[in-house]
Amino acid sequence: ELTDNMRQGENFTELLLDSNNIGDEDCLHLAPARAEMKGLKKLALGENYIGEEGCRYIVPVLAEMKRLKTLFLNNTNISDGGCHYLAPALAKMNGLEQFNLIGSNIGDPGCRHLVPPLAHLNGLKELNLAFNVISEGARQALKDAWREAGKPDNGLIFRAVTVYHNLSL
Repeated sequence: ELTDNMRQGENFTELLLDSNNIGDEDCLHLAPARAEMKGLKKLALGENYIGEEGCRYIVPVLAEMKRLKTLFLNNTNISDGGCHYLAPALAKMNGLEQFNLIGSNIGDPGCRHLVPPLAHLNGLKELNLAFNVISEGARQALKDAWREAGKPDNGLIFRAVTVYHNLSL
């Protein structure tokens, strides 16, 4: 239904699909609407059930979104494997200014996948990775790449997830 509405010629600059129970299979439906989505400036897919497979489906669409300034994939199940799929698309998204991956089950491997695209993301001012389980070493590698790319010091956001071991109730 969404893709049908988009094909009717409406000019979309924002597509806000947060909290819509979108899963991996649903991401397949974005591909047919890719031509209509090229003008998007903001895409919000947060708080959905998008995982690694869903990322694989949306990457070709994202790679064509040259005007996209804001991308929200927060509170999803993207994980490290999803970051592997996202990285090549991110490198092509020069206009991206804000990228939110809060609480998306990203660890050290996912963080490492995000390092190479930073050099290509000229407009990126904010990358929010809060509430993911990323070690200090992986954080430092991302911080170094962030600084090397000339990004603003306050634009790379981490907030720790506290992991408790050996708790007895």
